[in-house]
Amino acid sequence: MVRGSATQLQEAFIQLIQNARGAMSTTPGGTLTIETSVTAERLVRVVVSDTGRGISPEHLPRIFDPFFTTKSERGGTGLGLATVHAFAKDGGGQVDVASTQGVGTTFTLWLPEHTGVAAPAPAVDPASPVPQRSAHGTRVLVVEDRRDVRSNMVRTLSTHGFEVEEAEDGAGALALLERKADYTLMCIDGVMPGLGTADVLARSAELAPSMGVLVCSGYLHEDLLRRGVEAGRYAFLAKPFTAEQLLASVDTVMRAAASPRSAS
Repeated sequence: MVRGSATQLQEAFIQLIQNARGAMSTTPGGTLTIETSVTAERLVRVVVSDTGRGISPEHLPRIFDPFFTTKSERGGTGLGLATVHAFAKDGGGQVDVASTQGVGTTFTLWLPEHTGVAAPAPAVDPASPVPQRSAHGTRVLVVEDRRDVRSNMVRTLSTHGFEVEEAEDGAGALALLERKADYTLMCIDGVMPGLGTADVLARSAELAPSMGVLVCSGYLHEDLLRRGVEAGRYAFLAKPFTAEQLLASVDTVMRAAASPRSAS
């Protein structure tokens, strides 16, 4: 057992395996190896290694930097290894990398063993400071599949005067938007069960074109979401977050929505 989200752990494995596959795409017959063990210091050790082309020395120091990628021509997001690093750090561990060009690459995750009960959802304190702008009359739609996280977000926003409605998935969010599209902003998880977040945002842009969007996620899973954040169409709040961070991000979206727009 380790501390962290099962979804994030799965994503970390997927990113490392996809990287290994890409590194071996020009060397048919390469070998992908996954090893797990527990050290004497009660650290869970996960090793993902490949016999691919390796990482150049000039790129190696930057591979965990958000948005750094050498795969622009193939649509790389530059967030895959950053999410692996964030997962390891959030769990109290770290990730190391060793690579030799023409020989292969080895990623090692070190995660403290967790022997207690499952950790609670990221805490948000309803008594946190109110946002700088008035929340009066501001309607917010919270879309989050984790009930505990959703409840905390709803409670925090409601405590500070927002009119909040909630949905546990993308279909539920669109059903609410189809009935009434007067939400000032939507806070939506970056990875949703069923209807994906990118699909929800595409449809919501038609139903409520003036609504602000805050994507709340531990990582930007889809390239469409990343490009939307980079282009300024959506704001982004990294999980886990505090109540202060949630309120500040909501305030930022409100300010952006209230600012004059240039004529098209």
